[in-house]
Order: sequence, then structure tokens, then C-alpha cells
Amino acid sequence: MTLPSRIPPQDLGAEAAILGAVLLEGRKALDLLAGTGLQGTDFYTESHRTMWAGMAALYQRDEPVDILTLSHWLKEQGELEAVGGPAALALVLEQAAIPAHLDGYARIVIEHGQRRAVIQTATGVLRQAYDGGTNAAELIGVASRRLEELTRRAIGEPYDPAVNWRHVVDSWQQGVIRVGLAPLDALTGGLGRGDLLVVAARTSRGKTALACDRLLAMATTGIAVDMLTLEETQDAMTRRLVANVAGVSMYRLRDGSCTPGEFLAAEDAVRTLQDLPLTIRGVTSLRALDEAAILGAVALSKADVVILDHIQKVQLQTRKGENYTYALRRLVDRLHGLAQRDRRVLWLNAQLSRETDDRKGPPLLSDILDSSGLENAARQVWLLHWPWKQAPDKHDPSTYEVYVAKNSEGGTGKVTLRFQAACGRFEEG
Repeated sequence: MTLPSRIPPQDLGAEAAILGAVLLEGRKALDLLAGTGLQGTDFYTESHRTMWAGMAALYQRDEPVDILTLSHWLKEQGELEAVGGPAALALVLEQAAIPAHLDGYARIVIEHGQRRAVIQTATGVLRQAYDGGTNAAELIGVASRRLEELTRRAIGEPYDPAVNWRHVVDSWQQGVIRVGLAPLDALTGGLGRGDLLVVAARTSRGKTALACDRLLAMATTGIAVDMLTLEETQDAMTRRLVANVAGVSMYRLRDGSCTPGEFLAAEDAVRTLQDLPLTIRGVTSLRALDEAAILGAVALSKADVVILDHIQKVQLQTRKGENYTYALRRLVDRLHGLAQRDRRVLWLNAQLSRETDDRKGPPLLSDILDSSGLENAARQVWLLHWPWKQAPDKHDPSTYEVYVAKNSEGGTGKVTLRFQAACGRFEEG
């Protein structure tokens, strides 16, 4: 059978705009595209698909992505002339989109790619039906399977509780992530892989200390942890971790006033840290603090738990007419999507508003700055309270409270801990 010839849906301009933006902006553009779902098969021309494959390969190898590195990769693969040579790369570079518009261009290219997939599927089934070589029942089965594959790409996997039960049972072998504080783990039931946890506190109330203390506890049990700190330098984070492991005051480590015994303990702590499955990236090691860099860092992480300290430090790119709160919610949704895709826990530290101090009591969910996006996306929300900070004459400085204010699959309530502020350790109360 001969089917009518028509040009398949495509937008070569949008494809070139994406590829050009990657060549112009490098990894920043690929960071922004990480959560869009764009795939190589969404590009219409073979040359564009090959260029995208090269960009993806360089990105996965954590190498620079620009016109020179892509040219070198294509030459190694014997594909440079096939895509049109250096002139073709220069041409797409001239059509580069600005980063703020990449989401829109990606949606256009994905939409056309899905339309072509539907046409190819329908055409194939139609040709088989006319040719008569396949019986009707078998042909219907083929059509159903192909359409199901397209549906999964467009709207996700269909959900059947009976079928998914086996996945739940299999997940028990991996287990939930426990933070290592028995009362807190008992209340929350642990953290599920793919969960988003928001931990919020006022400035200088221990949220970074708790994140560092718990990442050490988790790493000690073999859980790989990646921490992205947008506030502290690598030196400051090193002092925090060494102080915690050694039980030495971080203030002594800052000015070098530690005793010989404390120095030896710190040296032992460093050797301990070297053997733990943890990675710390501070403000000096991240490429930038904007949302593209953060999305890229989370997308490339291989850890079981990724901690971001803190979310309000991320430099957001607001679209025309978009307010900060909506832009933050969009970022959090994309980060959560990456966590679900890779089945890892994403721990976001967040700031509480000043009204918390004025009220002189434990914090509330509404105290989280720009709370709507964070509260809605999170599976769990912990609010941290250090009573001594509000009333030093009435409270013991070691008393610390964690309020589990939201928990989608567990309990809520207050857990009291003991906090050794000098070395940043938390213990069961």
C-alpha cells in the first residue's frame, strides 16, 4: 500500500534554537533542560539528533560543552561531516535561544516529536491492515502495545495497585532512609526514596548543623550523601564536619586555638571522613548559584540523599510577569521531579520568617518564607526550634526541638533532642 506523502510535524527553528543555546551557554543550558524530558528522538533531522547525542555525552562526562568540544566529539565518532561540518554547528549557534525561553522551545520540540511518533505508529498499523498479512486480533494487539508505549511517554506509566504491590515489596530490600535519631525516625517512619523533605528554621538556629550531623550519620551506615551548600565555603564546611566527628569546638578549629589532643582528634576525624560516601560542594566549587546550575548538580548526582542548603539562596530566573513565589515553586517542582525520577531523597533547607521570633514560640508551617510552593511539594516538613535562642534565661542551651509539621505517610508532632552547639552534634533527648 502507498500512503500519501506529507511533511511530518517538526519545527527546525525551535530545534536549532535549543542546540544553539547549548553551544552558546554550555552546561548551563543543559542544566535548564534537565527536567523537561527532552530526548534525542524528539529532534526531526538526523544531524540534530547526532548533535544532541554529542552534547548529552559531554554533559554526562562532566566536560565543557561548546562548539569546539562538540566538534572534537563528532570528529572522534566520524560524524562531523555527516551533520554538515563546522558550518552547520556555526549555523545553529547563530540561532541560539536565550536561556529563559528554553522551556518553551523544549515543549515545542517534544510536542512535534510525540506527534511524529503517533503518525509513525498509526501509519505502520494502517499499512499492516491493508497488506492483509496479519489477522485482526494480532493487529489490534500490536496497535494497543504501540499506543501504550506512546501513552507512557506522554503521561507516565499507568498505575495499577495490584501490579505495583510487587514493586512495594521489592523496595523493602532497599528500605527507607533513616536519619539515625530513633525518636525522629519512629515518628516519621523514615524518608522514602523519591521524597522531598523541607527542613526550615530561622537564621543561626541549627539547620545547617542538623544537615551536617545527619549526613554524617547516614554516610556512616553506607548511604551516599551529596550536600550542596550555597552559604558556606569549603573551609567552613570542613570545620563543621571535622568538629562534629572529633567532638571539638568548631570555634577552636577556626582560630587554631585547639589543644594538642584536640588537634590529634581532628586529624583522626579527617581520616574517618575520607572513607565515608559523601560529597560536599560549596559556593566556591559550584559553577554558579542560579537555578540552572542547581538543577544540573542534582540531575548529575549519584547519591542516595541530596541536601541543598538553602533553597532561598538559589538565584531564580523569573519569567515576564512571574513573581518570586511562583518561580520558586516551579524550581522546587522540577527538583522534586528529578528526585522521583532517580529515586533519591532531596533534603531542602529553608528559611523561616522573622515573625517567628516576634511570636516567641514554636514555628508554624506558614512561617516558611514563600511557603506555598515548599509546603505543597514536600512529603515531609520539619520545623526547627531552639528555645534558648529566644529566651536564654529560661531555657537550657542544649534543648532542641524538631516539629514534624507535615508527613504524608507517617506521624506528626514534636521530638526533643540534645544539641551540642560547639561541635554541631545532635543526640536523642
